[in-house]
Amino acid sequence: MKQKISWRQRLRNWLNKDIDDDFPQDVVVEEASLGSDGMRFQLYRASGGYVVETRYYDRKADRNENKMYVITEDQDVGDAIGKIITMGSLR
Repeated sequence: MKQKISWRQRLRNWLNKDIDDDFPQDVVVEEASLGSDGMRFQLYRASGGYVVETRYYDRKADRNENKMYVITEDQDVGDAIGKIITMGSLR
């Protein structure tokens, strides 16, 4: 027996029918914590590569620092993230 499609699902199907299949339908978010200072980063999948957002809490200044980096498809993701982490831990 076929399940009835809800109005919300029909609307979602109608809105997504023109989207190219190469465009990612969901966002991949990964989070990790490094060291005692609590450096965190999130990795977002984007068309053409990845976007990395880093967050770091500076205890001396009592403020949060956010930075964003773009990793293109032609770059090695592991190497690029390694460089971002190294530069963040050198602060």
